[in-house]
Amino acid sequence: MIRSLGAVIAGYASILFFNAFIRFIISIYAKQGFSLSGTAHLSSTGLILLILVAGLVFGLIGGLITCSIIDDHAAIEILVLILLVLAAALFKYYFTGPTEALWYMVSEPLLKMAGIYGAYYLKTSKGVNK
Repeated sequence: MIRSLGAVIAGYASILFFNAFIRFIISIYAKQGFSLSGTAHLSSTGLILLILVAGLVFGLIGGLITCSIIDDHAAIEILVLILLVLAAALFKYYFTGPTEALWYMVSEPLLKMAGIYGAYYLKTSKGVNK
């Protein structure tokens, strides 16, 4: 139980850390203010796409960390991690919904969830655990 909770926390913390890191790098590159969420302050579509692709990769990394801590079947832990991402997205939508584009508010958590599921699929596919 504690190992499962630690795995979920470690996976989600890694997603948060890498997300904050890439946004910090983008804020330095774009010479704009630092923001942990949203893309309304960004001037380039390329930077928005970079954040979306990074979300997919960070979801994959967070899912792999969660699956690595849980040696056996990590389906419940992956589901909890996906639900945490979904809850954070709903929280973010509630507070920043009017200022952000709806397509971004939907696609960003979906890509993170796809990355998490991709990590679970990679970990449980044939030959990986052997």
